[in-house]
Amino acid sequence: MKTFMLKFHRSARFGELGLGEESVSPILHSDTLFNAICNAWVALFGVDELESLLDDFKSGDPPFLVSSAFPYTCVDSKFFLFLPFPQPFLKRKLEPLQWKKLKKIKFIEFDILKDGKIKWTNFVDESVFTIKDGFLIRKEHEEELRGSLPIFRSERTIRNRLDRVTKASMLFYLMETFFKENSGLYFLFNDLKGYFDKVYAVMKFLGDEGIGADRSQGKGAFSLNINETSLPSLSDANAFVTLSLYFPLKEELEEYFRGEKILSYSLVERGGFVYSPFSKKAVRKQPKRLFTEGSVFPLLGKEIYGKMVEVRKKDEVVPHDVFLYGYAFPFKLKVESETP
Repeated sequence: MKTFMLKFHRSARFGELGLGEESVSPILHSDTLFNAICNAWVALFGVDELESLLDDFKSGDPPFLVSSAFPYTCVDSKFFLFLPFPQPFLKRKLEPLQWKKLKKIKFIEFDILKDGKIKWTNFVDESVFTIKDGFLIRKEHEEELRGSLPIFRSERTIRNRLDRVTKASMLFYLMETFFKENSGLYFLFNDLKGYFDKVYAVMKFLGDEGIGADRSQGKGAFSLNINETSLPSLSDANAFVTLSLYFPLKEELEEYFRGEKILSYSLVERGGFVYSPFSKKAVRKQPKRLFTEGSVFPLLGKEIYGKMVEVRKKDEVVPHDVFLYGYAFPFKLKVESETP
């Protein structure tokens, strides 16, 4: 499986909520990433190529899957990749102090989950693991990663806007994310139908164009590298953690809530404005709630989970339907029983 490594030249802005005291996301969510890929696809390959691509996605037969983009850092030519921490299942089986420690964890070292087996009570064993600025790492890597964590920081910058009629000045604040040297974001790419070359060309294009907000100011521009990685292959897997935002099919949702299953999740509302080269003005998308990265679900004996979701029908302002990317990127796990 390919990993696309994005090393940003300057800062980046993802997940902005509008003017005023906003918040930004330190990760690049899968829906934003997919939207950027689609807009770049038009620029490189044309409208007909994009429509053909989207037809496959809308039919439930996606030609590729992308995860959200998560932090990485490189120390002495060794890459440390981090994943969203899988949300603990059956919290009632955890001691209050254990639960308090687990709540501090936002990201987990990729190699810790390499074998696919997970038992949340093991993660609070301070002789094996340590929590540093929301990152769960192996104790043996603590010295190696000293100075590299946290990988990112968010800073508030002040901006000025003039009223077009009165010329009155209005100050407002924006947040942006900075990454440490030799650090950035990466996403996983599951090529199901031989689309790697085109997606690589698209990401090279986006590296120059930028991704996220304030691209005209150089924010979100990045250099791109490709690495190989593998996900655990388990014959006894009983769950998966999604590495992307996830909008389930109706039958998937019904199955998850039928009986007591391995299920632990958070929801996030995604909305904002339509960004399209064919849009005549800024218009809002219909907000949708999705499962967040790190949510844990039972396996249903299938390879593809989720779907594309329509968030705006075409009209005189936007001459095409607008869809939100809602496919899960499943990382299979063997959830082991916890000691009550």
